Amino acid sequence: MYAFICLFLSLLFSCGGGAKSDTSSISWVMRENIASETEDARLLPSPHAAPGGTLRMALSRAPTGFLSYSNNFSPSNEFITQQMLLPLLERHPIDESIRGALAENWAWQNNGHTFKLTLREHLYWSDGTPLSAKDVLFTFKNIILNPASPANYLEVFSYNGIVSEIIATDDRHIEFRLPAPLTAIPYTLTYLPILPAHKISPQQASPDNLHALWNTSTLPADMPASGPFILKKYQPGVKITLQRNPYFFRTDSKGHRLPYAHELELYVVPHTSARMAMFAAGQLDYFEPSPQDFLLLQKQKNSQGKYQLFHGRPAKNHPSVTHIAFNFDAPNAAKAALFRSLDFRIAMEYLLNRLLIISQVYQGLARVQGTFITEQNQQFYDAQSDAMRRGYHPGKAKDILHQLGLIDRNGDGWRDFPDGSPLVLSIVAPTGTLTQKEADIALLYSMSLNEAGIQTILQKLDGAAMMDKIKRTDFDIVLRSIANSPDPLVRVRVIWQPGQFLYYFHPSTYDKENNKPNAQAMMDWEKLLMNLYEQANITHDEKIRKEYYAQIQRIYAEYLPVIFTVRQDNLYAAQKDIANVALTQEGLLAFSTWTAAKNIIRP
Repeated sequence: MYAFICLFLSLLFSCGGGAKSDTSSISWVMRENIASETEDARLLPSPHAAPGGTLRMALSRAPTGFLSYSNNFSPSNEFITQQMLLPLLERHPIDESIRGALAENWAWQNNGHTFKLTLREHLYWSDGTPLSAKDVLFTFKNIILNPASPANYLEVFSYNGIVSEIIATDDRHIEFRLPAPLTAIPYTLTYLPILPAHKISPQQASPDNLHALWNTSTLPADMPASGPFILKKYQPGVKITLQRNPYFFRTDSKGHRLPYAHELELYVVPHTSARMAMFAAGQLDYFEPSPQDFLLLQKQKNSQGKYQLFHGRPAKNHPSVTHIAFNFDAPNAAKAALFRSLDFRIAMEYLLNRLLIISQVYQGLARVQGTFITEQNQQFYDAQSDAMRRGYHPGKAKDILHQLGLIDRNGDGWRDFPDGSPLVLSIVAPTGTLTQKEADIALLYSMSLNEAGIQTILQKLDGAAMMDKIKRTDFDIVLRSIANSPDPLVRVRVIWQPGQFLYYFHPSTYDKENNKPNAQAMMDWEKLLMNLYEQANITHDEKIRKEYYAQIQRIYAEYLPVIFTVRQDNLYAAQKDIANVALTQEGLLAFSTWTAAKNIIRP
């Protein structure tokens, strides 16, 4: 009994007589008062998972900071932010359906002009400070709805120039008062982590200082978390160590508070070959191999059996499938006219050998895709548009090119314009280990165009140089993958919708001076696209929204603003002793950092 009392007191008070707090101790004392929700059983397939251990993963780039709002954005920043900070709503790790995060419920009211959310009871930051609507208002006022902020989301929260209003009726209830029934709001909220108002001043979150907020020099104590993990230590360019957040609200079916792992170590390993070697040596617990590495691991597994491999269907919404874009506003008038010709773009699709790309670039571990919405996204995917894609048929392509007057006029083996000037097209593709597949696809496509008599110049550029060319509209053809999301109105509408500021292959459809669409520069099908997006933005009937998105996908398939190539299958590898990693019957991965377990209690 004495030992029990001592244990209780040691949990209640820190040792040594000082007032220094011990977050892990406080969490056990306050356990009954912490928000709690049992995690989805699909993410907890192992009945024998137990707390403890360190989960080890790798990042392809060193973080530039620990906040995805920073204008020093990188995928590593975003991943770390997702471990530390929760949004109001979140995308389910398996199927990306919307579920509650900080908010426990939400509802549309007032014919879609009001969106209400209720925060969970007893939410705390990792330093023990209560999390409330005050934090939500702070984040929206200073960043999300701040026109001057480089990380604002005004295009989603506005309609006809009117910005939505957010209010809090008390510490737990939040209302968005919208100028129109903006149906993308729930998905948008899944991308917007809420910041701790008690640790960040308005000046720190200001547009001038946002790039420095939660940078790699910020002390871990100044970055309280609401997510499954807290930053513990950063070794620049080497490793980020996160520790479990005892205030994280999700539990397993037995009431054990998640995450299972006591620490999450993220190693900075830029090269895929190095990540593969670390995993094979048992130094990483989980990683996503390239197709080549997956096949190699598959061969080794048959003889060694030290790890688990998972081969799922393409289900990731981000990034987009690699696509081929033509510059409708090319500086050369003859090229611009050619790229605006639907017949020419059809010929270009006939010259895309997707099956060869799957075989040569992806080692057979990819599938043809003709739309920017994945087949697994049944809410919006349209099978008809995918079936409309044109297969590889160089004979048909050559016939079209001949009809367009693009023939060899001087006997040098290359096609020329009707006026006799040479037809030479540059193809821009990214370079680097992270974008090698795009570069490989560009090479195969360039070779296909050459075989059809079109002379090409392949330019492989780093990210900054490539983006500079795109911003200056100084390109003919470009191959790239971009950001994507389950709902096209979130994040990628500004890319795929004509008249938006990132509609980069026909930028003249956007009036920069007045910040609005320029309909006069649009083709008829682009005007239709713009209208369909606008209607989808304010339509709450899900069947009607799906039909709008189906029409959008069919227009892309028929008129080819861009040509979509193939999408890689989802490939994963985990050490054999990692529990709660599995494939669902639908071929989707069941995995999250807070449910993956290093410790397994054997029955």
